[in-house]
Amino acid sequence: MLGLFGEERGPRNLGKAMMIGIAYAATIGGLGTPVGTPPNPITISNIEKSTGVVIGFTTWMLWGIPIALILTIIAWFILMAMYKPEVEVVKGGRLTIELEARKIGLLTGRRLQALLLFLVSALLWIIDPIASQFLKDWTYIASLVVITIHILPVVGTVTWDEVSKGVDWGVLFLVAGGLALGAGFRESGLVEFLSSIAMQSLSGYSPIAIVFAISLISSLLVIAFCSITAAASLAVPLGIAIARGVGLNPIIGGVAAGIASTFAFILPANTPPNAIAYSYGFFKNYEMAKAGVVLMIISVFIATLFSYYIIPIILGI
Repeated sequence: MLGLFGEERGPRNLGKAMMIGIAYAATIGGLGTPVGTPPNPITISNIEKSTGVVIGFTTWMLWGIPIALILTIIAWFILMAMYKPEVEVVKGGRLTIELEARKIGLLTGRRLQALLLFLVSALLWIIDPIASQFLKDWTYIASLVVITIHILPVVGTVTWDEVSKGVDWGVLFLVAGGLALGAGFRESGLVEFLSSIAMQSLSGYSPIAIVFAISLISSLLVIAFCSITAAASLAVPLGIAIARGVGLNPIIGGVAAGIASTFAFILPANTPPNAIAYSYGFFKNYEMAKAGVVLMIISVFIATLFSYYIIPIILGI
């Protein structure tokens, strides 16, 4: 779109706001569902192993989508304040987009088939609260069904050969590695050691202040590790342990840590969306960091409020 409107790399704010905004929106949007970003399944897995409570697909969406929508709006306001575009309306923009849309053509054939399969996939995940009463671990079963449907002859839209070449298998190993890393932190005693230090520092503070501290520590770990997967692998077990140690429900600490460990807003290296957006050269490191610090602080407050007040109501704890 920037190319169509003649926007070039340089000092203008339109390119900065759009490209940083895309990176932030991709990261924030991942909070919406359990399959949106690696910290989400890491959080769900750790909570299940530590407390026995299974957080279903739809249950996660009850807080994931509202948080994602709120943070997206906040991110937009921050970017408009810091990098206000030089123009309010791009001349000829509507006509340009209409011409591009005509080149693409109508939603027919394989495109329509792919859309229908996506809707089926979403439906299989969303009916988790009902289906899980009859089949345990329905989310995982549904995911296998979705994969199978997409590669079936005639019905599917891709072949297994295309999937094996096109899928970023490294991401799957990254998520699995994160789960293994979190288990290693628990089994080695590192989580207990770090949580005991944290509890000594946090003793005497109010419960909501402790949840805020868990969220803040988790978001800072993203900067330290330069990986939301690695950050969540340590932050979630740590959040669960700290909450349990101070008498809070451990689910609150785990979810707060999991949500906050996705707040990769400061450095381009923190998460793939940032790195991809940065690679196009429309903004500098410090320009993302300037907006990212403000967004991260506000996001930590949002994560704290949701974790402490809203999530216990949704889960009935």
